[in-house]
Amino acid sequence: MPLSYLIIFLTGAGTLALELLSSRVLTPYFGVSLYIWSSILSITLTFLAVGYYGGGRFARRADSARQRFAFFAAPAFSALAIVAACLVYPWLFPWLAGVDLVFGSILAATVLLAVPLVVLSAMNPLLIAIRPETAGDAGAGRVFFVSTLGSVAGVIATAFLLIPNVTNFRGLLLLAIVLAALPAAGATSLSAPRQRRGLVAAAAVALLLAGGLFAWAPSYLGKTADLFAGDYRFRLRAEYSSVFGDLKVVEFADRNDPSRYVILFLTDGLVQNKLLPDRRSYSEYTYMLEALGAAYAPDAQRVLVLGLGAGAVPRALAERGFTVDAVEINPDMLAAVRTHVAPESGWTAYIGDARTYVRDCRQRYDLAVIDLFHGDGTPDYLLSAEFFRDLRQCLTPDGIVVMNAFALDREALNYRSLIATVGSVFPHIVAFRPPTSTDAPNLNNYLVAMPSPRASKSFRITDVPPDLQESLAATLRSRTVVTDVDSSLVVTDEHNVFSILNADDQMTFRRLLVQQLPPQLLVN
Repeated sequence: MPLSYLIIFLTGAGTLALELLSSRVLTPYFGVSLYIWSSILSITLTFLAVGYYGGGRFARRADSARQRFAFFAAPAFSALAIVAACLVYPWLFPWLAGVDLVFGSILAATVLLAVPLVVLSAMNPLLIAIRPETAGDAGAGRVFFVSTLGSVAGVIATAFLLIPNVTNFRGLLLLAIVLAALPAAGATSLSAPRQRRGLVAAAAVALLLAGGLFAWAPSYLGKTADLFAGDYRFRLRAEYSSVFGDLKVVEFADRNDPSRYVILFLTDGLVQNKLLPDRRSYSEYTYMLEALGAAYAPDAQRVLVLGLGAGAVPRALAERGFTVDAVEINPDMLAAVRTHVAPESGWTAYIGDARTYVRDCRQRYDLAVIDLFHGDGTPDYLLSAEFFRDLRQCLTPDGIVVMNAFALDREALNYRSLIATVGSVFPHIVAFRPPTSTDAPNLNNYLVAMPSPRASKSFRITDVPPDLQESLAATLRSRTVVTDVDSSLVVTDEHNVFSILNADDQMTFRRLLVQQLPPQLLVN
């Protein structure tokens, strides 16, 4: 394969790797709502189109020597643009998210992608111009064929090698290092000494900057020291990179009293759970799920917990004497629980997708606890009527479901649709909602779904942290039997609109999180 085709293959791989990494870089700041993803995809395709068009115009106007120089120099300029973006985005993106999530995501995508994508996509028409055998439509097809094959390789390498093994910040810099090395290989193809020296110099500068920032990334991002936001101190204990998001275990305390700290489990900036130093949960929702499960299914023997979090719910239920199976999609979450909390004791963990597990369920459970959260909410495929029907087949005839559901307003369409969807399978629903305010909106809603009416036993919860007791008691008093269910709002796999219905709530939640955390903890 000629050198130019090898380079177009590698830059094609770099283009898709950059897009995939950038989408993950943007997630902690702007979330994964449908509006955000639409904005990012639109701006990405725009930059590619501009590059194809601009490269074609340049190729028509430039002589052969300038075409060749531009082709071989493009990867170095892309690498320099990636390095510049990495220097800026950790401090710029929190501010953009505070202005507006949708508009901010467009500007953020521009910072990360504009120059690299325009320059790299311009290489395709440039190669068509400089290679004699690519003249005509058939030759152009060959160039785009090689580039697209490279894109496929880039997606596979990024998903299975890069993301699980390095942070996304360093992943971008590693991509810049690879791109920066390509011009040096093309220097021998240029006849003009000045152009050869220019290519080598551009490659050397890009390599030096990208390699240096890669090596000094933790220090540059401030992850080796205590971080502060307002009156609070944060200390990073551990970080796990995976295809399911960036997981951080963080020590959180009042800056004036660091000895009284809480351990946070953060996934892409979202608090999955909070634990006290003695490993007791400091999250109200874990006590609610435990209390509701024990009150409505006191005689349950086998319990299914979908979603592990920091392991507080399966651990608490196991301590009550239940046999507990917990399903978690992210193996790094289980590894973090084993390392920073405790190994499984009285409960069993399974790594897998909740939808697949309940569809192929081989056990029958008396109680299912749903605490599924990824991105900015529960994934929409885990909210459809078909999912709840699969779950129903996984339960004993009188089995019940306790669910941590997310919605700001009970009168909103997303909450009413969720109630209708759950009610299409479990016709008797009791709902609980914690106290909330405009200053501190709470998305948590708790549902108990049953095939037939069932009275609850007393809500017995012990060892609750004192500052959670009042709110927890108020949430338990909010018990409401759901009677108004609109069957026309049932959501199915065939027409699943939860990504649209939940988008506003997800963006509200994301905006609050970005405002509360130090920017360094949002860098993944």
